[in-house]
Amino acid sequence: MAVAFRSSSTNGGGFGTTLTVTVPAGTLDDDLMVLNFHLEVLGKTLGGLSAWTLVNQIQESTHAQVHEQFVYVKKAASEPASYTITWDATSQWRSSAIASYSGVDTTIPQDVAGSEATGNSATVTATGITTVTADAMLVMCADSIDGGARASAWTSPLVEEVDVNETYLADGIQAGAGASGNKSATLSASAGWCAQLLALRPAAAGVTVGEMMAAQQQGSRWPFPDRRAVVAY
Repeated sequence: MAVAFRSSSTNGGGFGTTLTVTVPAGTLDDDLMVLNFHLEVLGKTLGGLSAWTLVNQIQESTHAQVHEQFVYVKKAASEPASYTITWDATSQWRSSAIASYSGVDTTIPQDVAGSEATGNSATVTATGITTVTADAMLVMCADSIDGGARASAWTSPLVEEVDVNETYLADGIQAGAGASGNKSATLSASAGWCAQLLALRPAAAGVTVGEMMAAQQQGSRWPFPDRRAVVAY
């Protein structure tokens, strides 16, 4: 089953002591949600996300203003309408996005460990990773410290899904397993930035009824180690 972007939701772009982000429209159980959260202060621990798994928390401090990026993932299951993210009740500039994906392996959703990078320039670059599964979905989460910066010219195969309030997300299928190479986007203004690159593993394909009948006729009960379910087509 191919991994596919389903939808996204965003919020923020101002100061506050919390931030509520809605679950993307149309999200179904077993979808994988990716949360990209931007906070313009360092050293905070987020609350309200106990059901989520932290991928990486990185800091960028070379710019005159500092900021921190958090990326979380979660398998959707009877989701609430939204999540309210907290820190220490101090008012901070914050922004966030959630993207939902269908067709992700529910047992091992991340194909390999993600990468992290920071910088201060007009090009935001995520360090490449080496996938082990064909057709993994690359997801680049990035943010910047300049509220006027917009992202463009994403490295193939990435397609932009989110560009709002200093928060960016792009994705694309890498057809073959192997090195992805670095992925980047051009910002409209030089800025301090953080970037993380993930790879979402596709769910194993189903076995058709016809394939199963043919296998049984040949005396084999389950000759499909890479596929886990029977589908009626």
